[in-house]
Amino acid sequence: MASLALGLGIAVLLWWGSTAALLWLANRHGRRGASLGVLSLIYGVAWVLALQLGPEVGQGPWIASFMMGLLIWGWLEFAYLAGAIAGPLASRKPCPPGLEGWARFKGALMTGLWHELAVVATLALLWLGLWDAPNALAAQSFTVLAVARWSAKLNVYLGVPNLHGEFFPEHMRYLVSWTRKRPMNSLFPFSITIGTGFTILLVGQALTAPMPAQALGSALLGALVALAVLEHWFLVINMDDGWLWRWALPRRPSASAEEAAPTAWVQAPQEPAGPALTLVSSSRP
Repeated sequence: MASLALGLGIAVLLWWGSTAALLWLANRHGRRGASLGVLSLIYGVAWVLALQLGPEVGQGPWIASFMMGLLIWGWLEFAYLAGAIAGPLASRKPCPPGLEGWARFKGALMTGLWHELAVVATLALLWLGLWDAPNALAAQSFTVLAVARWSAKLNVYLGVPNLHGEFFPEHMRYLVSWTRKRPMNSLFPFSITIGTGFTILLVGQALTAPMPAQALGSALLGALVALAVLEHWFLVINMDDGWLWRWALPRRPSASAEEAAPTAWVQAPQEPAGPALTLVSSSRP
C-alpha cells in the first residue's frame, strides 16, 4: 500500500508540474528557441540515463527511469508546441470550411505528421534499447503517454464539449479548427473502459507484488494510466479544469484567447463524418 501511495504521489506531481512547465515555456513568445536548446540537452541526457538504468532495479532506479520517460516525452511535446516538429509548412493552416471525410482526416494528420513520426520512432528506439532490460520503465511510461495522447486526439477530433484552446501558443491555434464540438462520440466509452481496465490491472499488480520496488513500478504506471483516464473525462464533464494550469500561462498584453485564436471550434453535425486524427491531445496540449 505504501508503494501504491508513493507511486500515485510521484505521478500526480510530475503530471501536474511538467504540464505547467511546458505551457509556460511554450507560451513565452520570443524565447522558445532558447528553451528548446536547453531542453534538447536535457533530452539527450535523459536518453543516456534511460538506457543506463535498464539493468538497474530498486525503487530509486524505477523512479529515475520513469522520470526519464517523461522527460523524453516532454521534449517532443515542447518541440511540437514550439512549432519545431509539427507538420509540413504548407499544412499548418486552419481547416477549410466544409471539409469532411478522408480529406479532413488527411489534412488533420498532415498538420502534425513529423511529430507523429517522431513519437513512433522514439517509441521504437526506446523498446529496441530496453526490450530485455529488467528496468524498462522509461519505455513503458513513454508508451502510456503516446497511446493516451493518440486516444485523446481521436476523441477530440470526433467531438467533445471541452477544450482549452487558450493553452496553445498563438502560432498553433489553427489546430483548434480541426476539432469538433459535440456532447459525446462513439470512441469515448471504449477509451474510458480500456483505460480503466489497465488501471485496475496495474493497481492489482502493485498491491500483490512480492517486492516494494516491483510494486512501485506498477504503481507509477497505474497512476499514469489513471491520470490519462481523468484527462479523458475532463473532455466531457461539465467543469473547468483549466484552473489547474491556467496560472502557468504568461500574461499576454494583447487580445484575449478568443480574439487571438485564428479559428473557433467547429460545431459538428450530430453524426460523425468519419474517423480522423487531430493534432490536439486533450483538455491541454
